[in-house]
Amino acid sequence: MGLWNLYFIYKLLFALSGTLQFHLGWNLALALFLILPSFHWFLSGLRLVLALFAASLLLYSELPLPPLSRAWSQVENLQGFSWIYVQELLGRVISWELSIAALVILLLYLVLNRWLRITSFVLVAIVVTPLWQWQQKSATVPIATKAAPTKTAATPTQSPAELLSAFQQQEAKRVVDLTQLGQKPAFDVILLHVCSLAWDDLRFAKQEKHPLWQQFDVVFEQFSTGASYSGPAAIRVLRAACGQQEHTALYKAAPQQCYLFQQLQQLGLQPYALMNHDGHFDNFFELVSQNLAVPGLKPVMPTDAAVAMRGFDDSPILSDRQVLFNWFNRRTKDAPPAALYYNTISLHDGNRLPNSGLSSLQSYPQRLNTLLNDVQAFIQLIAASQRPAVVMFVPEHGAAVEGDELQMAGLREIPSPGIVRVPVGVKLVNFPQTQPQPPVVVKEPSSYLALVKLLENTMKNNVLQAGLQSNSLTADLPYTALVAQNEQTIVMAEPNEARYHMRTPDGVWVTAEGKK
Repeated sequence: MGLWNLYFIYKLLFALSGTLQFHLGWNLALALFLILPSFHWFLSGLRLVLALFAASLLLYSELPLPPLSRAWSQVENLQGFSWIYVQELLGRVISWELSIAALVILLLYLVLNRWLRITSFVLVAIVVTPLWQWQQKSATVPIATKAAPTKTAATPTQSPAELLSAFQQQEAKRVVDLTQLGQKPAFDVILLHVCSLAWDDLRFAKQEKHPLWQQFDVVFEQFSTGASYSGPAAIRVLRAACGQQEHTALYKAAPQQCYLFQQLQQLGLQPYALMNHDGHFDNFFELVSQNLAVPGLKPVMPTDAAVAMRGFDDSPILSDRQVLFNWFNRRTKDAPPAALYYNTISLHDGNRLPNSGLSSLQSYPQRLNTLLNDVQAFIQLIAASQRPAVVMFVPEHGAAVEGDELQMAGLREIPSPGIVRVPVGVKLVNFPQTQPQPPVVVKEPSSYLALVKLLENTMKNNVLQAGLQSNSLTADLPYTALVAQNEQTIVMAEPNEARYHMRTPDGVWVTAEGKK
């Protein structure tokens, strides 16, 4: 096979390091195709062209990358990546240790190829290495999760497709209509929508003990975003008044009662929308504008805040503290209650801090600590103003800073539980409190509809006058099982979360045991 031996040797090296999944059958077929004798220069040339094409597709399919069709559809977005970010991504696939090993192998190959039939050894390794790896692994496909099981039992006779259908039918019936209460809230509603933060990322950054978490009145322990990309996540939170929609339905008009900010405007709140970025990537600005569903309301990137960092496309990202502080301070003391949607990408993969040589993964803990400090300071600013407000801290999805067996760090094509299960906190600022209390922890699986129900409880129970009590906010919050979708992949938990099901892009369901 000549130099083709190096192709297989390097792939086996990557397979042993866990960088790619080596497909025994296809690699063996390619190797046999390459060693077939050819007695004509034209056939040899044709074989080379076909082999290069097949080897490239095979290598791509074995790497922890999204399906080729998905990558092709995102070519325009990928072209916006800065060269620094591209280098960082390549470094996640090819470490310097692997690079040194590859160089050593090349030198050994050039020496040994003079005396040994390297092809024979490579053919044996192609067969032996995958079989050895297979023996080291369990028979199930891993779907990363660290969730504890819940109390509800699964129905053993239901197939994954039946479970999904039942979930979608149930969600289609659910709605929380705040306007039926007939009350105008005398408090602000502030939704902080945070890109790239899951419980796994919080633990990686060692920020689970940050004082902000103890300041919240309610913390959702098993909140599912339903998506692992920003656009779908923004649509879902802005349509939070209805149950969870199927992914393709997100890009169609929803019933009017689904749009949270439209409801809040109808209740008499003054709506605002801010972002600390320009929102041009992946049409995010337009998606938010459409799903705010308030005529004339579009998100604004302020001009009076400092640039805190640069994004993966070298675009400016503003200081969260300055954007939020400036907005709040511009309002007069007697301004009417407001409904604010604020989106921040300060934790997004590929962001670069000024005057820092850190990669975005290396700087993630620092950027997260800054963001949590900024939110904590913003809550303190609201408290000093004596204006009552409900502040909801809601991540869009995780950052996947550690990656897993199926995807490299930063990749979110598979919406695994470790990516879509996020830390959500709610703080009622300047509400009377009848007794000091730690945060109420909602342990049941939940999603966006629970946030709207919490707002309903706040108004219906007259918490602003009656005071905050342990059950006044979290009574009857809707249970929502973890069902997360992207364009081609679905990950779904059984009701007891003892098992997870994943529907692959080709429509096949794969089942895995949950990791406790």
